[in-house]
Amino acid sequence: MAIRRTFLIISFVMMALVLVLELAAPHLVGGGTVTGVAAIAISVGDEGTGAEVASIDEPPGRGISYLAFVDVALVFLLGQYLLSQVLTGRVHGRVTGIGTLVGSFVMIFVALIALIIAIIEIVIMISLFFAFPFGTAAYMAIWGGFPRGQAAALLSALLVLQIVSLILLVLAQPKMLQQRGFVILAVLALVLKLVLSFLHAFVPRPLVAIADDLGAIINSLIGLVLAIVFLIVSIPSIVKALRVDRLA
Repeated sequence: MAIRRTFLIISFVMMALVLVLELAAPHLVGGGTVTGVAAIAISVGDEGTGAEVASIDEPPGRGISYLAFVDVALVFLLGQYLLSQVLTGRVHGRVTGIGTLVGSFVMIFVALIALIIAIIEIVIMISLFFAFPFGTAAYMAIWGGFPRGQAAALLSALLVLQIVSLILLVLAQPKMLQQRGFVILAVLALVLKLVLSFLHAFVPRPLVAIADDLGAIINSLIGLVLAIVFLIVSIPSIVKALRVDRLA
């Protein structure tokens, strides 16, 4: 029993670490400074090219950080299970019900804003890429040097951490395999990481940033759908809790 509980805690910590690394991805995987002739093309018509252009930073990709929209749901479900081990049924039901309701509203808002930002960005990237020559030069300066190697290393680390976390979870509680919702979510999280790795690896390097942003759009869309599903699922729990309060 002690070993299983230890495995469960380690599994949760590793899953939370995956989430933290994804949220920190813009700081772990990011581009350098825009320089050179291509960068000068960005500010054609601007009086202060030189020093101002040199201070422009290449934006980091959004794909990895947007994976958090699915993994936060995994961490939440695993956290719910941990709470069920220490709280009574009634208290646990109220806490998870209210937490799911509030968290779903927040996630819907954040995922929607993130989706809009990603769509706007990919439209700008595609527009610049096909606006030869100056638009293409500007695109190459800002997004053409996507750090594919760093992104691949981080995605590999995330996959390993998540797989080990899930193995420890099954060892701690084999009945988790009977929870279809959790299993589907876990498989989805792994598949999305593999899809993003594929998008990064199998397109020409100048287009990796566009592929990464496409992955971000997919992740935010799925996160938005998941948040809506969680919101719907939380409603019966809230209604039940209110009925219990009235009867009391």
